Amino acid sequence: MYNLCICGATGLVGMKMLEVLEESELKINKITLLASSRSAGKIIRFKKQDHTVNELNENSFDDMDIVLFALESQLAAYYVPIAIKKGCIVIDNSSYFRLYNDVPLISYDVNVDDIKNSNLIANPNCSTIQASIVLKSLQEFAIKRLTIVTLQAVSGSGSRGVDALDGKNLFYGDDIRKTCIAKIGNFLENGYTEEEIKMHHEINKIFHQNWEISATCIRVPIYNGHSISIECEFETDVNVDEIIASLSKNPQVVIVDSYPTVLMCQNEMQVYVGRIRQNMDSLNKITLFCVADNLLVGAASNACNILNKIKS
Repeated sequence: MYNLCICGATGLVGMKMLEVLEESELKINKITLLASSRSAGKIIRFKKQDHTVNELNENSFDDMDIVLFALESQLAAYYVPIAIKKGCIVIDNSSYFRLYNDVPLISYDVNVDDIKNSNLIANPNCSTIQASIVLKSLQEFAIKRLTIVTLQAVSGSGSRGVDALDGKNLFYGDDIRKTCIAKIGNFLENGYTEEEIKMHHEINKIFHQNWEISATCIRVPIYNGHSISIECEFETDVNVDEIIASLSKNPQVVIVDSYPTVLMCQNEMQVYVGRIRQNMDSLNKITLFCVADNLLVGAASNACNILNKIKS
């Protein structure tokens, strides 16, 4: 039995974490729900009891054992060290600590053993988690280079993104109801966006590799569910049957005969994979298309699986 705290409990990811925990068998002594002053006072039903959301402050972590953070990076940067100083184990969903050398970046189904005895564990980017589940089955073929294109739903931006698709704001600058936007995060000097660089560095950190990775990340007018096209170049020739056989062994992957859509993956724990094909000009290249629930697979379930691992 332990005391658990969720920071950002009223956000899309925080609410999804609560849904996952609701179905889990984890023994929680006390759960504390935290959010901004705007959400303080809300009542959330959890495990057949009503819980009042409290305002996040520097004293919020007293008597807590584990804290799940579902906050923006700037807030996580401030509050995570406070929680750790008070003796908490922290699982952080923000991007702030992911590339720190002493912070394990955990995609649960790939490198859970990297947790070791760390008191701070970083949850990867939602697209990174989705891609890494697929790549786990492909690394046996000696990956050399990855070309990735993501089509990311607005829920990946939180409630402001969902409101933008509902026409309530222009959070993305352009009207997301009418176009796709090839910009997630700020542009960097090399022409890539922050989101694209995240995928490059995070995938390599998770797999302890130095693969050549080029990503293009696009925001699309979809409420929930990320789609990713992945072209894998291997050190040697491969064939589609070998790739399918390897993917089929992965319990987190569902092979689709034709093409997967985000309609298939809502509230599902698996990554759906289809359009598996060999490059027409190079026998050492395979392209596939995958979809997953970004709030569930790409955030909440990964964090909650890490929590379960820590307590077990």
